[in-house]
Amino acid sequence: MDKSNFFDNQPIAIIGVSRSKKKFANMFFSKLINNGYNVLPVNPNTDDINNTKCYRDITNVPEGVQSAIIITHHKHTDKILEDTIKRGIKNIWIQQKSESTRTKDIVAQNTDFNIITNSCVFMYAKPVNGMHRFHKFIKSMISKDN
Repeated sequence: MDKSNFFDNQPIAIIGVSRSKKKFANMFFSKLINNGYNVLPVNPNTDDINNTKCYRDITNVPEGVQSAIIITHHKHTDKILEDTIKRGIKNIWIQQKSESTRTKDIVAQNTDFNIITNSCVFMYAKPVNGMHRFHKFIKSMISKDN
């Protein structure tokens, strides 16, 4: 699972972006927008997030999406993951705590995809700063998969 260049593969669909600016996925979406990333929000309940066109699900995003980040409740993740794989999006990041017990099986069956799990997206999207930089440093000290 290659995290080092994940964010180079744009546009990036972010599945689970909330309309609430206080929610994790919205904060991450805003960070990427503010840092010049080409991102597409995905939320089944709205057509607009932060004045950006929002797509109802991953099957509706335009052709050419290179990566997808899944930041959803774990009960929705596996269906979204399967739809993303069917769509042919090769770079998929499942935000830590979004995985279900079945997610690992789906990942294991799709080895030709770059699917990242069990890692916080904030630790890898540049610029990495604040507590996320510290968290990434600590993880690098205790894990070979950083």
